[in-house]
Amino acid sequence: MEGLKRLSAEYGKENILVSVSGRTYDMHGAFPASVKVGGEEILAAPIALRAKYSGEEQPWDAPHIVKVSECAEEMVYTVQQSAGNAFLNARVKIEQDGLIWIDMMMVPFGRWITYHMGEDLTVPTLTSLKLEIPLTRKAAELYHYWPILASGIDQTAQINNSGTLTEEGLALPLKPVLWLGREECGFAFYMESPKNAQPADMNRMYTVRTEGDTVILTIDLLDSMPRDWANVGRDSWYTPLQPVEFTMGMQATPVKPYVRRKDFERVFHRDWATVSSMTGDELEAYCDTLRDLGVKWHTFHEDWTMIQNYGLAWDEDAFRKVVDALHRRDIKVMVYFGYECSTMVPMWFEKKDNFLMKAPDGRIRGGWQRLPHQRDYIVCYGGDYSEVMRERVAYVMDNYGVDGIYTDSTYIPQDCANEAHGCGWRDENGELHTSFPVRKLREHVKKLHEVVHSRGGIVEAHQSSCCSPMLLAFADSYFDGEHIQHLFANQTGSLMNTGAMRSEFSGVNFGVPFQFLSITETYNEGFGIMLLHNSCTKVYGKNGMDRLRQASALWRRMDEFGADDAEFIGYWQENCPVRSHTEGVLASAWVRHDGTMFLAVNMTKETVHARFTLYGKEYEADIAPSEPVFFSTK
Repeated sequence: MEGLKRLSAEYGKENILVSVSGRTYDMHGAFPASVKVGGEEILAAPIALRAKYSGEEQPWDAPHIVKVSECAEEMVYTVQQSAGNAFLNARVKIEQDGLIWIDMMMVPFGRWITYHMGEDLTVPTLTSLKLEIPLTRKAAELYHYWPILASGIDQTAQINNSGTLTEEGLALPLKPVLWLGREECGFAFYMESPKNAQPADMNRMYTVRTEGDTVILTIDLLDSMPRDWANVGRDSWYTPLQPVEFTMGMQATPVKPYVRRKDFERVFHRDWATVSSMTGDELEAYCDTLRDLGVKWHTFHEDWTMIQNYGLAWDEDAFRKVVDALHRRDIKVMVYFGYECSTMVPMWFEKKDNFLMKAPDGRIRGGWQRLPHQRDYIVCYGGDYSEVMRERVAYVMDNYGVDGIYTDSTYIPQDCANEAHGCGWRDENGELHTSFPVRKLREHVKKLHEVVHSRGGIVEAHQSSCCSPMLLAFADSYFDGEHIQHLFANQTGSLMNTGAMRSEFSGVNFGVPFQFLSITETYNEGFGIMLLHNSCTKVYGKNGMDRLRQASALWRRMDEFGADDAEFIGYWQENCPVRSHTEGVLASAWVRHDGTMFLAVNMTKETVHARFTLYGKEYEADIAPSEPVFFSTK
């Protein structure tokens, strides 16, 4: 993938030192003993798989490592280790963006080997299996997990899945993504389902606790003997104890170098109907206005295509004329693709059972309705619609000349129980449960990224509330905030949470630029609060042209100072040069060699007279709620 250095590995007797962009993993067996990000060690101790036999923890012997394959993009090896009277076999795959994926199984020794060892070890005694990931407290200031509720399709107007990690820690059921970190470094953990897990409490399968300078993430895999082992009681040739398998991923962050695209931050996102209704002269005037206001990208929402998520313009010639008119002003075009399969797609009748996400009871999910009358049900990209979408994206870029793809919810691994394409899992009673297909979705977005980038384009991921680094690695930007848009519009400052802003609404920590979805009454309100965190707000929503004019004025303000070449220092950082002396008013700064600019935002509901100090000089102003106010020494 462009922007990433090639993966490299150095093999020792019992370890492999793996280097990817900005990070190194010292792999001892299946798990890292050391993880460094930008040279900083983020593990407080080696990651440990702790196994207890008859209630007593037993040490693992030295790992036996077998190299399977290695290239610039990925490497694969297998591992064998023993502890007590059982052993582990694992396959470990490490990819160029730093994703480590571990498929592992445990099983007791068989009769043949125990005979030669001189004792009978065929009676299982494993009673506990926990994975411990100890991070330095410095490296684990913030957290993010997804979903907030049990099911990924439930949108909730909350941000409590992101924030600052407190001494109370976290206790969670399985989450397909859990991230701990700060802007410069972090660590993500992934699991698709709790299949085979027997924690003491399913609602506490994941726990995060603080011990001094260490933050420990514990994954409770087994708190009792595996059910099959307990039921059978002894391994034999005719009734061997069944291997207990787990699959999981982990990844140090950021996943790639953070590079902001100033041009894409100057984007106007609107409906197709308004533009398509313009006369030729109106279209030319409209495009001139966009150019003069500084727009560099124009995104068309879902109504640009006749069939949802299928990429077929209502009038192909008319659409090409609009694209051409924008291109003549050096404005690039992005179009909507999404997460649904329409009842109007040609292959609906033959392929719907493969394409769609299903609940355990077999019912399909979603059902958005739009014109021309069609119902649009949620797809699972673990099925064959992955190929359909990529083919349609290629068609749109090749035939309409568009420059980028906006993907609505495509980068969210929503839970699915459709066994027709390999999703879901069954418990010991045969009951079907959903799984979160993060690996299949990763393969989809990886291939989608290649389709778009091979044509010189970019991909934007609209993924409200779900920040999965292993997926966002294949996005050029992400667009978050839809799940809280109405709360934010009504409460603005009172909803703001510094930890949530830094962990979910920044992108620096993942290495992926971010834009916020705001429907506040004026563009300035959303812009100011986000810019306090050096994040952008997309021009979107009602009163689009009025909002665009407000955005244009703010863009010019940032350009006049030269913010692109300045160091941003947030209000929460100890070295921030500006200090607010007014309760409820926050201020962040941009520092250049020739001057400093700071932004102040009043987070209260009343206009206040605010006072600030910058390098010993005092500044003051009356500031209305949520309005951005700039001060500069230049």
